[in-house]
Amino acid sequence: MSAPHAIQVLRGDLPDELAGAFAASPRIAWDIETSGLDWRSDRLGTCQLFAEGVGVAVVSVRGGRPGRLAALLEDPGVEKVFHHAPFDLRFMVHAWGVRPTAIRCTKVASKLLEPRAPNDAHSLQKLVSRYLSVSLAKDQVRTSDWTASRLTAGQLEYAAGDVLYLVALLAAMSKALQGAGLTSLYDSCCAFLPARVTLELGDYPDVFAY
Repeated sequence: MSAPHAIQVLRGDLPDELAGAFAASPRIAWDIETSGLDWRSDRLGTCQLFAEGVGVAVVSVRGGRPGRLAALLEDPGVEKVFHHAPFDLRFMVHAWGVRPTAIRCTKVASKLLEPRAPNDAHSLQKLVSRYLSVSLAKDQVRTSDWTASRLTAGQLEYAAGDVLYLVALLAAMSKALQGAGLTSLYDSCCAFLPARVTLELGDYPDVFAY
C-alpha cells in the first residue's frame, strides 16, 4: 500500500501548530506501535494520527510525557478513532496517566454488527476491504523495532496505513450501525472504554460479577 498523503515524522511530541490543527478537527484517527503486547513491561514506540485536511503524523514517543498528544487524547471536542481501542489506551494511560475522552473503536462496531463472525473477520485489513474496497498490506514490518531512533520507509508506510482509512471506515460503519438500530448501544460501549481500561490497569476484579 502506498500512502497517498505526505507523512510528517516527529520526535517526542506534536509541535504547537500541528497539535492545533488536529485539535481543530472534529474526528481524527489514532494508532500506536509498541515493543510488545504487554502494557506492564513493553514500551510505546510511536503514535500515528490522521485527520482530513491535516494529513498523517508519526511521532516517536520514547520517554517522557508528550503533553500535546496527552491533551489531544483528553480533549472531549475531538473524536479519536481507534481499531481495538483498549490495546492502545492501556499503553497510553499507563505511560502518561491520561484520562481519554471521546473514543471511538471500529472493532467494537464490527463485533456489534457481526457478533458471531470469527475474530479475524474483525481485523482492520478485513474491514477496510469490506467497507471501503481498499487492500491494506500487512507484513513483517508489523513486528519490527518501533522504538528505533530512526524508522524505515517501510515502517512509516505501515504506520500511515493503520490510520489513513479509519475515519472513512467509521463513517461507513456508522451507517451500518444506524441501519441495524445499534447506534445507541455502540455509543454506550465507546463511552465505557476509558473506564474499562482504568479497571484493567488497576487490577480490579470483574466489578459487574455477583
